[in-house]
Amino acid sequence: MTQTTDSQVTPRTPQVLYDRDFMEWTQTMARLLREGHLDQIDIENIAEEIESLGKRDRREVTRRLEVLLMHLLKIQYQPQKASKSWQDAITE
Repeated sequence: MTQTTDSQVTPRTPQVLYDRDFMEWTQTMARLLREGHLDQIDIENIAEEIESLGKRDRREVTRRLEVLLMHLLKIQYQPQKASKSWQDAITE
């Protein structure tokens, strides 16, 4: 595969695709995986992205737990200041 840009031909290797068009890279890698073309997938960048997703999810869970604990503590120690937004955050 090649891509023409400003009269130059650039190979469309997985690494080049990853660097230039992440969305297309994700779609191409998903298609190659589903079709069983494991010899063509970009293993290193896929592994990096999976690790990144795990770290992102862990940070999000940690952040949400911090917010939950803060609101629970506020309600326990300052019940007179409890607000609907605190209750909504706890419920969420």
